Amino acid sequence: MKLILKITAAILLAGLIGWAVVDFTSFRHTFAGYNKEEIEQAQHEYDRTRAEVQRGLDRQILDLRAKRVDYHFGEAAGATYRLCHEHPPETKKHQQECKRLDDQLAVMDAADAKHPW
Repeated sequence: MKLILKITAAILLAGLIGWAVVDFTSFRHTFAGYNKEEIEQAQHEYDRTRAEVQRGLDRQILDLRAKRVDYHFGEAAGATYRLCHEHPPETKKHQQECKRLDDQLAVMDAADAKHPW
């Protein structure tokens, strides 16, 4: 019985040593956890990826809203709406036009919210 326990312990120890040799990072993370630098690097990568995805989603929303304005009010209005949200309006006339388009879109959004779909 003692021989079987010794052989089993030797096999387990050999497996742990083999694991440490083949993939030391995984071995270290399993038994010692992650260090501060690895945690900060992972958080930074997460934040960067999240911001990149959010920019892509914001871009898609802008594209869809510009297409909606384009469909309802014409291509010129769609181009103006896109320009309003890509670059801040500088002139009073441009600010008024952007506000008018935003107000019209808000009215359409409110009407859509009332629908049962």
